[in-house]
Amino acid sequence: MSEPGILSFDFRHVFPHKTWISNWSNDTQHPDGFQYKLMSARREPENVIAFLIVLQKRSDDKEVLHSSEIPSARFDRVAAIFLDGLAKEHGIDFEEQDFSACRDLITFDAAAFRFGWKSAEPDVG
Repeated sequence: MSEPGILSFDFRHVFPHKTWISNWSNDTQHPDGFQYKLMSARREPENVIAFLIVLQKRSDDKEVLHSSEIPSARFDRVAAIFLDGLAKEHGIDFEEQDFSACRDLITFDAAAFRFGWKSAEPDVG
């Protein structure tokens, strides 16, 4: 399910779900700055969510720190644990971008535009 943008959607069996993007921060390990992107894609009919945690550096280097598949009934609870932990550990906030209603590329493009993406491809590749 990978592509240059890390997640891909076929809008038949794999659909965008939710993304959370943190504000930029820095620390001793990343003095130039970093942000986290938590991304997900819903696989149907299995009702499973692919979940990724990506660390992006100011240099635009990206690293997938975590990848898992979570039953959709548990997804929001699991995502909240990661969001809360990262927020507390790094003193960052997250913006949620909900794409779960997008069932085709047209609605995904419109939602991505509303969230400020320059194209329908997530900026994580």
